[in-house]
Amino acid sequence: MMSLYRYDTTIGKEAKTVVIYSKEGLDTKVVPSNLASSSDRAGVHFVHVIDRSYSMTHYIKELIDNVKKCVDEMGKNDLLSIIWFSSSDICEVLIKGAKKGPELHDLLDSIASVKHLTCFSVPLKKVAECVQDLKAMCPNFMVTFFTDGQPVTDEWSTDQEYDRIRSALAEMPEEVIALNSVGYGYYNRELLQEISDSTPLGKTFHSHRISEYHEIFKHNQGRATGLTHRKVEFSCDDINARILYLSDRDSSLFLSNTATVSHWSPDKNFVVFVMNEGSTVTVDDKAYDIALLPDLRVSNFRD
Repeated sequence: MMSLYRYDTTIGKEAKTVVIYSKEGLDTKVVPSNLASSSDRAGVHFVHVIDRSYSMTHYIKELIDNVKKCVDEMGKNDLLSIIWFSSSDICEVLIKGAKKGPELHDLLDSIASVKHLTCFSVPLKKVAECVQDLKAMCPNFMVTFFTDGQPVTDEWSTDQEYDRIRSALAEMPEEVIALNSVGYGYYNRELLQEISDSTPLGKTFHSHRISEYHEIFKHNQGRATGLTHRKVEFSCDDINARILYLSDRDSSLFLSNTATVSHWSPDKNFVVFVMNEGSTVTVDDKAYDIALLPDLRVSNFRD
């Protein structure tokens, strides 16, 4: 059951009101529980997007071996899709919505070679299409996008490629928990950050070694496991308000007075509004006068 609480405070020299949304109540000790076993937890659809451009010549075999390790750690309720990319006309969905099995290793070995240039927009569009096609089977998707370079295409300009990338990101379904990007070597950090920022829990990682791919995946697997899909929209009529989502798994700061949270931890979740006094908070089109909310002293949030 949803609960809203408020308290007044001072930030700097400005009087502010803080409103806290909590589904689980106000036990503010956010301690993660042990992850459910792979046999009884809800599944996650893991999508690996793999760069096979020429610059991966000396690294593609090791990367594929790391992806195989990731596959081996999937739970029995998880699904797998593999998309590889190179030039704008060289991109393929190798595996789509498969369960874990030994045959996947052979399929992955079949792409342990390199092709041509580097196009991001086409594989990102294929990710969106894959999610749309398979979200009825599993509503939670975690995407890992790996590259060691920057977009270089021979069919359109770099500016057009960036526009296509942003168009593909705008079409990414809300079922994608996180579109995590992994950069290795010489890559555009700002672009990968923009790609990851397009999803609620997406993060960008710098990989010093190819072998870190598996380690990064394990970290993100823990963040995605057990989340439930439930879209809730938040807003505040104070245009200068800021909204922060906190859980035992993750956090997201929304630099605006609106926010949408679509995936929730099974343990603890909090949405915190910081706003001017006398504002109104809206949760899923229902407005709340914060002056009428239960008052909560700041001291209640200290151990």
